[in-house]
Amino acid sequence: MAVPMIVANATGGVFIFAFIIGNLIAERQTKEERDTFLSELERKKAELKIAHDIQMSFLPPERLPEVPGFELAALSLPAKEVGGDFYDAIPPFPAAGRPSS
Repeated sequence: MAVPMIVANATGGVFIFAFIIGNLIAERQTKEERDTFLSELERKKAELKIAHDIQMSFLPPERLPEVPGFELAALSLPAKEVGGDFYDAIPPFPAAGRPSS
């Protein structure tokens, strides 16, 4: 009777050991996937910051040209880091209607 119990305990121990090893392998794989995801997320955030800075450099300076009789204002607020709308400020022509040289 002692032999079958030893065999049963050993077999059960092997299954428990295999289960623990399987969980450790799955945990390691999950950690690697998480680390890859976080690394990719940080890279994308950095790229969006660069895109934001480039886009903001396309917009006119903070001070718009003065046009007599008009009050001008402009604001660009992208929904996230980058938006799709642009505007520009073109200085008005002098009174003669020709561009200044």
